[in-house]
Amino acid sequence: MNCKPFILLLPFVMLSCTAKQQAEVPSSNHYAKGFEIVLNENYTTVHTFSPWKEGDTLATYHLVRDDKCHTPSNGIRLVVPLRHLAVTSCTHVGFISELGKSDAITGVCNPQIVYNPELRAQVECGSTTDIGDAMTPNVELIMRSAPDAVMVSTYA
Repeated sequence: MNCKPFILLLPFVMLSCTAKQQAEVPSSNHYAKGFEIVLNENYTTVHTFSPWKEGDTLATYHLVRDDKCHTPSNGIRLVVPLRHLAVTSCTHVGFISELGKSDAITGVCNPQIVYNPELRAQVECGSTTDIGDAMTPNVELIMRSAPDAVMVSTYA
């Protein structure tokens, strides 16, 4: 399972648009590549593209603020902003920490190698669950941490 596109999606999910959306998508993005954002009337669609095969879409996400909002069936529907997240890589911790959302992490793999003091304290007090090894995360522990989403990395 390749979830690299989800890493690109994280900033949009954690800091989702305000209730009043803009009428059009910015015409160019100078810094980030590999995805497209389409603003619709009641939801935002994010298409993530394959870095290996040009023209292939890896995943489509429909971001909604209202759980009752209807979206097309051609993608994964996410209610935003996400409130709880499990991560399988320490790299994710840095991204989330930069967003000021370390407290949103409810599950983490290999917490003994996490250098973020806030997250270490969360694991020690039990508010963040050790969900096992990054190569073989424990599904039951992930479920116990009750995340809205799980960020995973692929390994060779």
